[in-house]
Amino acid sequence: MTQVEADVWGWIRNFRYAAQRDNDRQRQRLVDLHDEAIRLRRRSADEALPVFQEGRELARMLNEKCWEVWLWHWECEVYVFYYGDMAMARDETTKLLVEIRKPMYESCPAIGRCYRIYVDTHVFIDPVGYEQEVREMIAYMQQRVPLDYDTQCLLIARLVNLDFALGDFDKAKERALEYLAISRSAFRLANAHADMCFMEYVHGNLESALAHALESEKNARRTLHNRTSLPQAIAWQALLAYKLGYTHLEPDLLFQRAITEGGTTRDNTSNLFIEGVSRYLELHDKPDQAVEYRQRELSWLLGRSQFYAETEARLELCRLLGRMGKLTPDDTAAAREVASHLLNPALYLARLDRVEQGDYTADWAE
Repeated sequence: MTQVEADVWGWIRNFRYAAQRDNDRQRQRLVDLHDEAIRLRRRSADEALPVFQEGRELARMLNEKCWEVWLWHWECEVYVFYYGDMAMARDETTKLLVEIRKPMYESCPAIGRCYRIYVDTHVFIDPVGYEQEVREMIAYMQQRVPLDYDTQCLLIARLVNLDFALGDFDKAKERALEYLAISRSAFRLANAHADMCFMEYVHGNLESALAHALESEKNARRTLHNRTSLPQAIAWQALLAYKLGYTHLEPDLLFQRAITEGGTTRDNTSNLFIEGVSRYLELHDKPDQAVEYRQRELSWLLGRSQFYAETEARLELCRLLGRMGKLTPDDTAAAREVASHLLNPALYLARLDRVEQGDYTADWAE
């Protein structure tokens, strides 16, 4: 991890103070646009994006280059985490990467975030295909780029994603423990415990997985900005309590709470939420409802260039349909078509071959 820590928010506070001190209305306006867009993104990405863009244009006019790339990074965040539009994100983050590599940005405290959103985009599109590029970029960042706390955490989280996608579950768990160890904010802790819940589940440690699900919920309730972690934490509590036979935790009630917390927003299309809910439904002899949730996840992913996530979703749907005796050639053909967009589909295609041969189990022992 880099020895130099960037203080992005301190830089913004100092900029705001200087603008107010100098009665610089234009630069005060720049900070105000930033703050407004940050606030709006938690409510509506459609409202936030044009405000980020207006702020970037003002930064360009004022020749505030660091502010320009900082706000550009936030536009990319909207494409990645709110729209899930990886085609647009890849285009924008690639152009942003070219820009921040210019010497004028060496002292800009925001460039770590700009590099990181590039990493995010490529991990979410195709972690296996971009493995070497992602690992080299993360190593470069950790050695050469001043990183703020949040970026330091997220780089470890992306390595968790990468190792898991490659099927190295032991290494993924090791990384997830590292992510948890450096997490301090409630937001990060909620996500880190969610990762550890799944890692422990994959390794067959259900008691530990349940403990992490409980911690994830506790931390998710401490922050207003982590809507996704709350329903998925409760869904996994329901699944794990049922599998452990902990009737005193009332798994059915937990499950209903998870569905209620998921609501009608895209929170209920998060991968871990869908995973927990669909497995719970299948255990309760409701596979048709489990299929509906798997299809809900797919409906969100379609057309967004999230090729890895879509291949995983289609693989899990094929396995579920296989266990139900309802798998058709069209299902596996659709999965193979998505795999054709991956740079290196061999690992995924081998798993799909096993499905077509009648092996509908997960890649880990359950």
